[in-house]
Amino acid sequence: MRRKLVLLAASAAILGASGAVTLAASAAVTPSGAVGGAPDSALRCIAPTDAAGIDAILTAAGSPLAGQGTTFVNEGVRAGIDPRLLVAIAAQESILETYGPSQPIHNPFGLGPGMVFASEGAAIADAAQTLGANYLADGLTTIPQIAAKWAPPGAGNDPTGLNLNWPGDVSQYYQSLGGNPSAPVTLTSQTTGCSTSSDAAATSTTAAPLITILPLGTVNGTFIQGPAAPGGTHDPQFNLTHGSYNWQSIWAVDVGVPIGTPVYASFSGAIVTVHSGETGRFAGISVGLDSGRGLAAYYAHLSQVDVTPGQNVVAGQLIGATGEANGVAHLHFALGRSYADGSPSNGLNPLPFLAAASPTVQAAELKLASAGALAAGSGTPVVTVWGGNQPQTLGPGAAGGSMPGTDTPATISPFAFPIAQPAGGQVRYVAPACTVGASCQVELATPAGADVVAATPGTLQAATPAERAAGIAFWIVTAASGRIGYGPLTAYAPGIGPGASVALGQPLGTSADSLAFAWQDGGVAINPWPLLSAVRASD
Repeated sequence: MRRKLVLLAASAAILGASGAVTLAASAAVTPSGAVGGAPDSALRCIAPTDAAGIDAILTAAGSPLAGQGTTFVNEGVRAGIDPRLLVAIAAQESILETYGPSQPIHNPFGLGPGMVFASEGAAIADAAQTLGANYLADGLTTIPQIAAKWAPPGAGNDPTGLNLNWPGDVSQYYQSLGGNPSAPVTLTSQTTGCSTSSDAAATSTTAAPLITILPLGTVNGTFIQGPAAPGGTHDPQFNLTHGSYNWQSIWAVDVGVPIGTPVYASFSGAIVTVHSGETGRFAGISVGLDSGRGLAAYYAHLSQVDVTPGQNVVAGQLIGATGEANGVAHLHFALGRSYADGSPSNGLNPLPFLAAASPTVQAAELKLASAGALAAGSGTPVVTVWGGNQPQTLGPGAAGGSMPGTDTPATISPFAFPIAQPAGGQVRYVAPACTVGASCQVELATPAGADVVAATPGTLQAATPAERAAGIAFWIVTAASGRIGYGPLTAYAPGIGPGASVALGQPLGTSADSLAFAWQDGGVAINPWPLLSAVRASD
């Protein structure tokens, strides 16, 4: 996935006797901030999906983006983001592409740096997909949260500090368009607006409706896996390899609920398929639903169904009951724009719809443990070392955080929390739902540029291609039979590379806004959450 980040300058590190780590300041590099101009003079209040209203604004501004209103709406809806935010960002970055240098490269959003697009439509699609996959899906749903990653102050290509203006400018333009800059910019949070243009109704059927979706009614479930999750069965690369490269497999969430939990139609439409007879990861019965209005849904691993192909259903109608696959009781639920077109580019991020609709998949319970701004803190980053207190396991065996084949909490000594934070710094994470024999890792949500340190002494080992595909970039191999895995860093400290020996708490580099962390002993994946939480609880 593309991220608006490039490698940071390597940080010098000093490990003091107190265990504190001091790192030289470094900053992520992103496109430069706002250029001069007054795009707000053409902005006016419109409804979130008013394509004709967007076109009227772009035309009045003399923008090369004029005529792209439907593209803004369709791509925003596809990503689950308010299309007006895309317009506000284009206003800040390039004065709605009236800034000369942005025109030859068809790049009104400052994507890159220096990215060239074949058309304005391609740039809009890329910006929306980037925001949906790399921001909303990571819990960055407000303008300040997006700004911290999209245009961080002090970036290498922001020598004059223009990025300081980014959140304020975008908020101002967004508010002029009718958005609430204090609320999340997801479609489900930004449902208010102003009167639509006279011909907005003619375009309303081209975009998915602003709705809430309740596939499980009011039942609370446990989040297992999110859309396009690296290393899981929703990973695009995994599905490309296994012949299931479609939105039904990729743009999906898995929600753990007891077998037999009722499943309801998320919206009115026609049942287009009911399929059964598969085993393994496709076990159970699947149902396809298409609204005919630019929104389709896929329900999988059902144990029974109450509908037939061709049947029309209304929102909230019972369509079946949940089942299981690979021994895990859950509902696999995906969203797309058309059931007939299963290409991944036709998928929709389901999280914004679901998070506003039901506590079943609230953002803070998903992978989105990072929902809400994370404080970076101030002062010297401090390494937190395990003090010997017993971890609280999640169950027997390695999947619950115990030593393989036992009920004894797994530990490794010495051990330090892999993120060194200054006073007031925050890290958030949740317990993963691990299964026996499968890979298991915790996603640590961090402020951008957080300092990553060695959790245990050992030798660095590069991950295999399969391990990299699962989100692990390298391992620290211990003198015994264990090894600790880390996801990719945005920058690596001097001397950090395959074969290097590292000491406890030694700086390894810096994170973007999250860090994958894994643990294996004798080749068996151990759930690292109990030991991590015994050292430093999630904020």
